[in-house]
Amino acid sequence: MTTRDIVQEHFIQAAPATVWAAFTEGQHIRNWFAPFADSDPRLGGYIHLQWDEAVGGGQQCVITEWEVERRLVMTWRDAPDEVGKLPVEVTLQARDGGTLLTLTHSGFLSDASWDDEFDSHGRGWTYELKCLRHYVENMFGQPRSIMLERIPMADDWSEQWAALVGPVGMIRVMEGLADAAECVIGLPTGEESRAHVLNALTEKDFAAVLEALQGGVIRLTFETFAGGPELWFWTSSWHLDEAQLRAVTQPWYNEIRQRLGAMVKTQAADG
Repeated sequence: MTTRDIVQEHFIQAAPATVWAAFTEGQHIRNWFAPFADSDPRLGGYIHLQWDEAVGGGQQCVITEWEVERRLVMTWRDAPDEVGKLPVEVTLQARDGGTLLTLTHSGFLSDASWDDEFDSHGRGWTYELKCLRHYVENMFGQPRSIMLERIPMADDWSEQWAALVGPVGMIRVMEGLADAAECVIGLPTGEESRAHVLNALTEKDFAAVLEALQGGVIRLTFETFAGGPELWFWTSSWHLDEAQLRAVTQPWYNEIRQRLGAMVKTQAADG
């Protein structure tokens, strides 16, 4: 039985002690990763990750190896058919005045039935580790306000995604932008905001740091769960409180939900 691994490296301009704290302590994990996280950071302890409080459950990751500020290994229980625990290993190396973080998420079967799982986790880590870097380098220790809208999409989601984000999308983004590119993004309600690309546009993901959110992040990602295809539309800020964040972003959510809903109805009628 052959397996495949997700391996990612990120250089973070901060000391290993700071990056270690950000990855292992619940008060920091909530500021860049899962918004309802908690942890007991020690050998035999855990890191509990939960993204949507209404759904419950989440990931209970047991720490099986622990070298302070150098390396940890934790279980990961989100596996198809409850097969295996897909361990996650994180190592830190001091380098060039900062830290090289290497994450290896292993154990994904090479069988085609695992392709979606492998793809989803690879995309997820790509974004989350870039958000970790943004938090550590720019916002460390500042609490994060966060909002999530889960908006149903049609089974033929690719047409909706193209209409959602891109050169002529509801969120207007130029094609070909690389990570860290500086640009202007057109928002759903017609405003524009200067932005720093966090995660370059793909067919399923886009994220950027927005001036409109005072250095906060907008993230759009396509996900598939038991209820069907969904757009997960996140906004977050370390400088706006929850009420301020909602006041800025709720009109964006309303517009996207209305326009995607109309497309779903049109596709259903055509079908």
